[in-house]
Amino acid sequence: KKKKKLKKMIPNLKKEDIILRIELKVDLDNYDDPVEETNPDSLLAYVNKHRYINKDYEPKDLVDMDDKYSNNYFGVNRLRKEAYEHFKEMVDDANKEGIEFVADTTYRSFETQESIYGNYAYEHTREETDLYAARPGYSEHELGTVIDLSNVWYIEEGDDEYKWIEKNGYKYGFIIRYKKS
Repeated sequence: KKKKKLKKMIPNLKKEDIILRIELKVDLDNYDDPVEETNPDSLLAYVNKHRYINKDYEPKDLVDMDDKYSNNYFGVNRLRKEAYEHFKEMVDDANKEGIEFVADTTYRSFETQESIYGNYAYEHTREETDLYAARPGYSEHELGTVIDLSNVWYIEEGDDEYKWIEKNGYKYGFIIRYKKS
C-alpha cells in the first residue's frame, strides 16, 4: 500500500528508492509511529523525527572539547571521544588549507533539548516549532556525535568552510545532515 502511494506521488522513483523511503519513514508525518533507537551507544545510531532515544540516555564516553576546536564561550562543549578525535583531525587538516571552523553546539542532554524546544514553542505554533527544533529525545545532539559548526558566524551553503566540509567531511566520518534545501 505504501509503495503504491509513493509511486503515485513520485512516479519516477525506482523500487530501491521506494523501499528506502519506506524504511526511513519519509512517507509518514513527523513524529508519527516513532521507534526507539535500541543501541544509542553505537556510533552508527541515529535519531530523527521518527526515531528517538530514552530520556535517561547519556553517552558514557563524553569528553570536554578544547577551545582550539570548540566555541566554549557559553560552557564547555562535550562530544563522544571517538567523534572528537576525528573532529580534531578534520579541523587540523582544514586549517592546513586555510579553512577555519569550530564546534559551536555539540552534545545536549534531554533536559537541554526540552528547554530549547520549549523556548521555540513559547512563541510559535507546534508545527512551526517542529520545523526549527527537534522534540526532546529526537535530537541527534543527544547522541553526542553531532556538531553544529561556525567560523565567526554560522556557516552557510556557498561559504568556503561549507564547501570544504561538503567535499572532505566524510573522510573523517562526518556528513552535512541538514542542508538549507
